[in-house]
Amino acid sequence: MRAILLMVGSMAGFAFSDMFVKIATGYLPTGQIIATLGFGGTVVFSILSMRKGHRLIGPDFWHWSILFRMLAEVVGTIGFVVALSLTTLSEVSAVMQAAPLAVTLGAAVVLREPVGWRRWGAVLVGFCGVLIMLQPGAEGMNWGALVSLLAVVGLSSRDLVTRFVPNHVPNLVLATYGFVSLIPTGFILLMFSGGAVVPAAPVMAILFAMVCFASMAYFALTLSLRLGSMAVIAPFRYSRLIFAFALGAVVFGDALTPAIVFGALLVAAAGLYTLYRERRLKHT
Repeated sequence: MRAILLMVGSMAGFAFSDMFVKIATGYLPTGQIIATLGFGGTVVFSILSMRKGHRLIGPDFWHWSILFRMLAEVVGTIGFVVALSLTTLSEVSAVMQAAPLAVTLGAAVVLREPVGWRRWGAVLVGFCGVLIMLQPGAEGMNWGALVSLLAVVGLSSRDLVTRFVPNHVPNLVLATYGFVSLIPTGFILLMFSGGAVVPAAPVMAILFAMVCFASMAYFALTLSLRLGSMAVIAPFRYSRLIFAFALGAVVFGDALTPAIVFGALLVAAAGLYTLYRERRLKHT
């Protein structure tokens, strides 16, 4: 129960962090938001890592899996922030729920893990849900939802390559490296967008809240994964949709179109069925 509560709390924290990112995109360049998130997360997780006695700088940093994981984190974060600047919080969050399905697909194609026809069917249904939200061929392509797929690819690749990270590398150190990679990425993006903007006091408060919620959510997620069984707590990841839809409606006045609701339900149902099948197979 403690692990489940931590997972739900983590998803709520991520939803609030996403909300503040969405607000910040109206005042600041994408690169500045990413660099700020990277710097804040690096400070928080460096302190947590050092308090645990973990070594941050060492040969493990240059392991190919860690470098690839950092690159995937960059791709996923850029896609996510840009998507939030183009469309609603509800829509981006709904498309992002396809990430577990993308991990299943990647595990089958790249890692050659056995995936039966039932899970292949679930993946197909889930991506049909994404297509419904994208509405290809409809008048006015939903570019925000399309860019969200870039975030899905990046974050799914990050989760896949994590399986190759040496077991002795702590989760807190991995989180630190992920945030570190966002700092130079943000500055490089700023070089092509005309430079940073001096934020007013209210915008600085928004950035501070963004970093705080993202860091707390990431930490709660790590604790949840350590305390509970993945098969039990993983379905509660979809509680993020509820928080995102609620915040989108209350804060931004997002309207939930039938396409978003139906597509999100298909993606969530497919993801839950995939988890159910994986759990059954482990017990057979």
